[in-house]
Amino acid sequence: METTLPNIIPNPTTPHDSWAQWYDIIYDIFWGSLLEFKTDETLKVIEAYVQSGLVTDFGCGTGRLSIPLAKKGFSVHAVDQSLGMTEELKRKKDSEGLSSLFLHTNSIADFSGSQGDLSLCVFTVLNYITTEEALNASLKTFAHCTAPGGYLFFDLGDDSFFSPLGFSHKYKKVGEFEREIHFGPTQDGICNRRETGSGILNNQPFQYTDSYPMRYWSPEHVLGLLEILGFVLVIDEFEDLNFGGSSCYLMKKNK
Repeated sequence: METTLPNIIPNPTTPHDSWAQWYDIIYDIFWGSLLEFKTDETLKVIEAYVQSGLVTDFGCGTGRLSIPLAKKGFSVHAVDQSLGMTEELKRKKDSEGLSSLFLHTNSIADFSGSQGDLSLCVFTVLNYITTEEALNASLKTFAHCTAPGGYLFFDLGDDSFFSPLGFSHKYKKVGEFEREIHFGPTQDGICNRRETGSGILNNQPFQYTDSYPMRYWSPEHVLGLLEILGFVLVIDEFEDLNFGGSSCYLMKKNK
């Protein structure tokens, strides 16, 4: 079946807007079964603690977790600051008739939703936040959107991403598809991540550039701030999930 690409006007200042329409294709090609495994393992963790109710998926992207959670009967509020990503997710939602999936184009800090059973923020989304002010506001959003007795599941990028010298990784070319990621030198915990890619889809060539700052946040710092907001750590070791440059944490809201 031929893939139809939507007409999205990219915003170069918002991560992933410039290649939202190719995002799923690129990740499927270059991550393949590894991404599927990570998705399945994440869903297993979620269902071990939350079997039903309201989930808020922060940094939802194109719905890697929001869609299967909605299909499992959860009410899902999917939040992403990228209009391109949420438009891709809307296309999938409409195609599959997912009435329990609600989309919001917001930053975490600017989102105001209902208290739910689980707040979810994975795929190093918190590392896109580069100021203490925005981090504190985002963590307060987690607290606002998580009911007492509910859970927060999130990850943080490891310090291996944040080198004083920076580094680049060029993926092995797959067919007509190419991808390269460059992390610039880190100063005061912040580096610039730049990704370029190209390929041919439906006999049409495409290319993209995605560039934005990222910041290293130590687990001790983030966990400490969340404890002040009423969360307690449940698990910080996930053998099947702590790979690919990030580590996952599960916390419970006690107040």
